[in-house]
Amino acid sequence: MASTSTSTSGDATVVSANRVWMVPGAMIAGIGGPFVLAVCNSLVNFTPGWAEAGSTAELVELAGEYPLITELVIATGLLAVLLIVPGIWAIAARLAPRTPKLAAIGGWMMASGYICSLALTTDSVTNLIVARSGLDPEAYGAAIDGQTLITQAVIFGIFGIGALGGGIILAIAMLLQRGAVPMWAGWLLLASEPVRIAGLMLGIPFGPPLASLLILAAFAGVLIAWRRTNRS
Repeated sequence: MASTSTSTSGDATVVSANRVWMVPGAMIAGIGGPFVLAVCNSLVNFTPGWAEAGSTAELVELAGEYPLITELVIATGLLAVLLIVPGIWAIAARLAPRTPKLAAIGGWMMASGYICSLALTTDSVTNLIVARSGLDPEAYGAAIDGQTLITQAVIFGIFGIGALGGGIILAIAMLLQRGAVPMWAGWLLLASEPVRIAGLMLGIPFGPPLASLLILAAFAGVLIAWRRTNRS
């Protein structure tokens, strides 16, 4: 009787722990976030001239030339963040029982990075407003590009380092799950970071969208494995 009582108590503790770590809508957020991000990346990278724009003035002119696409970039960029941040925490929650420190550090870094990516969305909103206002793009661009605020540098630093470093740490956490998560999920997430960087640095248009799809596949692998484990 004692052993049965202990086992039941232990099962209840596991179930309770799973409930504490559960993120509502995990599957929608974990898969939908990277998917919408891939759509946003595709709009940016396959719109002529956008990925190659080297100044604010050029971005304003492109926003004026492609207003509908700019609106879609803004909308998908915002929606991607609203989904991917809870999606990241859903993944961190699944990894936490076996790798609590890596899951916490990776989750905080990656989620914080994508929150700060909203600065790009804000820039796109401003560029479109300026393009529609009739202001001189060159004068506006010179004023913006001629100075950099410390807070601006910090925001973009958190975006770059957080999204990149957090993704790598979560990938390592996936690889250390001892069979609870498929190994390929960790390798795909790990591969997504150099793929994104190579795409941005070398001007390969399919690089960032592909990186987002790799994140989607990795997150799906973790979430599906967790669901199967809890059904069995």
